[in-house]
Amino acid sequence: MISDRDYMRKGPGRRGGSSMGSYAMPTLVAFNIFIALLDWISSNGAKLGPMGQMFDLFPNLVIYKFQIWRLFTYMFFHANLTHILFNMWGLYLFGTILERRIGSNMFFALYFVCGLGGGLLWLVFNFSSNNYCLGASAAVMGIMIG
Repeated sequence: MISDRDYMRKGPGRRGGSSMGSYAMPTLVAFNIFIALLDWISSNGAKLGPMGQMFDLFPNLVIYKFQIWRLFTYMFFHANLTHILFNMWGLYLFGTILERRIGSNMFFALYFVCGLGGGLLWLVFNFSSNNYCLGASAAVMGIMIG
């Protein structure tokens, strides 16, 4: 026993800590990698594959055609291997610590709220642009700040 104080007894790997494992962070990492691989395979070397055209964040399609789902799906697509590696590394480093602290359900909620907020903020500054946005950077930054 480390101490007789309650806050020092509880925690990961200590007696009195939660027996439930974390599942949100590994699920998000696996899902991001799965979607990125699917997109890269379907693109046949093109810069933007057919899945990216349906799910990436395009300002004109969200604002004028009300394709709102793009605010949630863009965060699972990545431009290249370096992009997904750095995003998933940051999610792993900071996500494991934060998920233990706030729980898996709150972690999922924080991830999606930060990704949604980042997408909306990007739309505000790029509403008249022909560019598109993709990647989990906004959601991962929210996890890092958390």
